[in-house]
Amino acid sequence: MEMREWHIVFSGFQQKSGTLNGTVQIWGDLMRIASRHQSARVELLRWDDNISNLAELISRLAPQDSMPIVNIYGYSWGGMTAANFARELRRRGMPVNHIVLSDAVYRHWYWLGQWRAFVSAWAIRIPDNVRKVTHFRQRQSMPMGHDVKADNPGKTLIGKPIWLKADHSWMDDASPFRSACRDAAEAV
Repeated sequence: MEMREWHIVFSGFQQKSGTLNGTVQIWGDLMRIASRHQSARVELLRWDDNISNLAELISRLAPQDSMPIVNIYGYSWGGMTAANFARELRRRGMPVNHIVLSDAVYRHWYWLGQWRAFVSAWAIRIPDNVRKVTHFRQRQSMPMGHDVKADNPGKTLIGKPIWLKADHSWMDDASPFRSACRDAAEAV
């Protein structure tokens, strides 16, 4: 079985797939869009799921004649997971077409370092296998999304942040974010 198109959605800190929230709605939107292709798959994961296993699956199910198209979508801590997942794909020589983020929050690699989520000094680093990043941010409440920076600006196009007037808790429900996710999926 070969999969030519992947859409991976990462939820925020306290979100669960059994609860109706913005990331679940985005997953549903992407399921409808991707259903037009037999070789397309849409996954909804928590921010703390094992991303290495999924990266390996994508690598193993890649078509023999080309690379699959991979789009990644993330909210809050799921935004940091999106960047880490892109890094896992890079380790396997896999490109990422587009990452769409909403109020992506920096998450440190060890638990005692999580206070950094509330300090804007750290940026979310995007690896050079990513072609394009669209990201939304807010200044209404804590935590606030962090800066998003390319490891190699010559290879990764990161648009300016799109500022929304919404609390962090509602950024995954924001209509512009949902539209950007659908637009990225439809452009594949």
